[in-house]
Amino acid sequence: MEFLRRLRAEFPHSRLFVSISTLAGRATAGDKLRDLADGIFYAPVDYVFAVRRVLRALRPAVVAIAETEIWPNLFREAHRSGAGLAIVNGRISDRAFPRYLPFRWFFREVLSEVDSILAQTDAMGERFLALGALPERTHTGGNFKYDFEARAAATGSPVPALLERARPGKVWIAASTMPPAGPRGHPGDVDEDDVVIAAFQELATRHPDLLLILAPRRPERFDTAAGKLEAAGIPYLRRSRLDSWQVGDLPHVLLLD
Repeated sequence: MEFLRRLRAEFPHSRLFVSISTLAGRATAGDKLRDLADGIFYAPVDYVFAVRRVLRALRPAVVAIAETEIWPNLFREAHRSGAGLAIVNGRISDRAFPRYLPFRWFFREVLSEVDSILAQTDAMGERFLALGALPERTHTGGNFKYDFEARAAATGSPVPALLERARPGKVWIAASTMPPAGPRGHPGDVDEDDVVIAAFQELATRHPDLLLILAPRRPERFDTAAGKLEAAGIPYLRRSRLDSWQVGDLPHVLLLD
């Protein structure tokens, strides 16, 4: 979001479009970016006819791809249209990199279409280079997730209002908790909500005025997290129901749903 805000400030007379690929992304973009983007749309399936149709409609000067969205037809057609092509906030995960390496011959051709790759870290940049990216076009640009300016909460925002009225002694934020990353029995077979809830139960015995703010990463996990809190017997309040909260009924957990 900060990236888009800076683009809007730097190029106030240029049109800015954002593509997304999931229902959750569409809802979030519609809520957060309505004042920044001129349009929000679902990214086309990576077939030539679909990509060409979008590029002809938008006629972009620059196409910026976030993180690891490497789509060969989009890259080829963007380059063919004369648009600049950049990968921003570039990353290749630990899990994906070994799977990509045997296909270096494929990625070398695709990445040669990119004018600039801004990787999150030097290590990520090395991974792009190992897959065939051109060294003179590959740079470290940092992680956009940490590139923002803190702003005061909007007047009347419900979460700050809750904190002001409830006055918890300590606040613990467990943000972007994830489901198991691997199959059962795998080292990544850990549900972070389970870990956080177990830790909270232990901490709450020593810090009864502790408030946990739990924010599952994926919307489909909100109800699951609520069920886990109920099963553990932990009083909680959902962010979507803050309007019904009464002073004196302090929840132990605020679930950011």
